[in-house]
Amino acid sequence: MNLKKFFFFFFLIYTINFFSAQDFKSNYVCTYKLDYTMNGKKSNEQFIMFIDATDKKSFFQSSINYAKDTIDIKDPVQLAGYESDFNEKVLFDKNSFKTFESVIDAKLSYSENQKLNWIILDKMKKEENVTMQLAKTNAYGRVWYAWFSKDIPIDFGPYKFNGLPGFIVSLYDEKKDFVFTLQKFKKKNKTFKLPNSKNYKNISKATFNKTRFKIQTADNGVVIFNNGKERESWIKKLEERYSSLPL
Repeated sequence: MNLKKFFFFFFLIYTINFFSAQDFKSNYVCTYKLDYTMNGKKSNEQFIMFIDATDKKSFFQSSINYAKDTIDIKDPVQLAGYESDFNEKVLFDKNSFKTFESVIDAKLSYSENQKLNWIILDKMKKEENVTMQLAKTNAYGRVWYAWFSKDIPIDFGPYKFNGLPGFIVSLYDEKKDFVFTLQKFKKKNKTFKLPNSKNYKNISKATFNKTRFKIQTADNGVVIFNNGKERESWIKKLEERYSSLPL
């Protein structure tokens, strides 16, 4: 290999690694509480979102999974206590979303360019000196309502919801199966590594949903059942869970 080819090869490897494992530099961080109903049970969970308002990027994930990624936990018993119902990590960049998820031993991802068509309504309210306005959209198989505030002039919100002329303070579907409420919002500079795209198999969204379900219901000894009835119950719960999730 001559010197010219060597430097080209080195630059190519460097470029691939740079773009697949980039740093995310946020200037805002916020947390949302999600109250949700799944399999007939009411529950709640906290989510954290990092925002780069300068380059119009965001990274959203469960606070439980954020803790697992940042705290070195080696005890499997202790690790088992960190379980989330929502294992997706959602990156918004260049006007598109990329979703990452680890499903047992598989690492999967998909991309989508979902632009929401918001209808801004006349309804207004004020809470804790923050003026908010109501907006409505139809997305992911549901009708959603968002209270947004122009007092926070950045167009971000939880999960895959953005594009309003202000920050989304609360978001809920018409049945109120999923209700996101802003808990904290503050200016904070933080740098961390995004998921390395090279480690994830990028597939279509439809294939992602099918593959995730297939992995979690496979009769391969990864998930152990005492009997057929228990396995049948597990599959039913997964079917209900994935049909109700706002994907």
